[in-house]
Amino acid sequence: MDLYAYHYTPSLRHKILSLLLLPFSALYGLIATLKRLAPRILYGKQGRDFGLPIISVGNLIAGGSGKTPFIIALCKHLCLFRYGHIAVVSRGYKRQSKGLIWVSKQGRILADVATSGDEPYLIASALAGHNVSVLVCKNRAKAIKQAKAQGAQLILLDDGFRFCFKKFDVILRPSFEPFYPRFIPSGLYRESHSLYGKLASSPRAIIAQENIDFTREVQITNPSPKMFLITAIANPTRLLAFLPAMDKDCEIIGRQFFPDHHHFTPQEIHAILGSYAPTSLLTTQKDATKLQDFSQILSIMELALHIHPSIVCALRAYIDEMDSSPRERSERDLCIADYLYTPNIPTPSATLAADTPAYQSTHLSSDDPVQILCAIEKRIFASLARTQCPNATSKSNPLESTFSTSILLAWAWLPCDTTSVQNGLLDSALGILENAFCDGLVDFWLDARLYTSKAPSHTHRLSLAQSFPHRSSAWHYLFDTLFAPLCASIKTGAKMADIGAKMGAKAPEISAKVEANEAKQAKVAKVDSSDALAALRTQAKELSWDSPELFSITTLRIGLTKKGWGYYKQRITMS
Repeated sequence: MDLYAYHYTPSLRHKILSLLLLPFSALYGLIATLKRLAPRILYGKQGRDFGLPIISVGNLIAGGSGKTPFIIALCKHLCLFRYGHIAVVSRGYKRQSKGLIWVSKQGRILADVATSGDEPYLIASALAGHNVSVLVCKNRAKAIKQAKAQGAQLILLDDGFRFCFKKFDVILRPSFEPFYPRFIPSGLYRESHSLYGKLASSPRAIIAQENIDFTREVQITNPSPKMFLITAIANPTRLLAFLPAMDKDCEIIGRQFFPDHHHFTPQEIHAILGSYAPTSLLTTQKDATKLQDFSQILSIMELALHIHPSIVCALRAYIDEMDSSPRERSERDLCIADYLYTPNIPTPSATLAADTPAYQSTHLSSDDPVQILCAIEKRIFASLARTQCPNATSKSNPLESTFSTSILLAWAWLPCDTTSVQNGLLDSALGILENAFCDGLVDFWLDARLYTSKAPSHTHRLSLAQSFPHRSSAWHYLFDTLFAPLCASIKTGAKMADIGAKMGAKAPEISAKVEANEAKQAKVAKVDSSDALAALRTQAKELSWDSPELFSITTLRIGLTKKGWGYYKQRITMS
């Protein structure tokens, strides 16, 4: 039976079979749930504490969701931020060994693929030369203790969701999910599908959605005219989307899928070579670790996984919260992600002049990604702090106070020049801004004065954060309606240096328009029939959070909250 068709594109026969298997799925679900929850009786709801940060990367379904490339990409990010010795703990499924095995120690490979298993060996190979160790052991607690004894300061747990440890869970959710939200064998879920909703609101978990929170990019090394696809991964059909287009210089002449973690034999490879006579074997990086004897005829699909900055920021915030040494934390060159959730730790960052024009594009020449993020953070906050700080002792409405110190979004600083966009600095800046908003440091307000020539029926003072039950959902709403289209237009060829210059030239014009509209608030302006734009604005519906099509950089304001002003004064301006 075609298992892929059964789980993803079932026929009527498959659906009947799924119903017949429901009793077995109920039994499986009961056992899986008991195994996950029973240890809480001994260790409590928080789980077993090993005294160091533990990040688990897992999923709810059986089979691949990208855990291995996600761990590799995450380790490379964390190494850049100097978190010390990182240990990756895995089971080493279908390895030809038992007990605890050090696959690599601080970037030096110590075991072969047969001893370690294909996925741990791939992780160790991809991170060779980094301060990362890889261990395999069925007893994860034993491996964590051993890694800590050898100086590990951070643990990445491969597929560790079900373990009752004190940890942060990253749950990878595939873009194409199984048809049935049921337990094995009726469905494909190892854990309850309902956990997606429960984990979404957990402070110690994050749902990483494929193609949103992480994306894949595949490049084929050593391509040849006639390639035969061979792989032994879970759900191998997902590779088809990354195959090259058929042409005379590059053709896929056939394919053969093996069970996940299958160890290829020389007889199997020679049979394929004899039957199809390919010029090369096309395979994945994971499979290539088990085809080293045929390395000269391999075309490898090299996968690069890109993690959204907001995911990395959330994980770094957890690591710093778990860090028992504030002194070590303060000695690192840090960005906003390190201190959003630790407000008592000062940052050693240098001061940025607060009067830097918001639209002035500045080249960030440092090669250190941490220093670049620090510079982005300081410029964003400095551009928002160019107004008078509200009086903390004022008896006025606190909401009015924060609105009065806000600025037009057009005047806020973002690295939108062509070079910054190409280098990913704009995405990093939006990740910083997202975390600042979700932690209550900044907020957004509507400003109808530049949108309409009518006198406002009432004063708009409802903030974005007050209009949604959760700040995270509010940010996604604003990002989808404003920032995503803006970024798309920038990345498709807009010259932001020219846009910045135009914004700078128009700043006095915008200010004059605001003053003119304020003077006319007592009476309705007469509409000139020849002014189509003015007529359109007069007749348009009222600007509100329910009219996202009207959002722009001149109809929204952004400003620091009182918590944000405290953050700015204590950290950004500290020399």
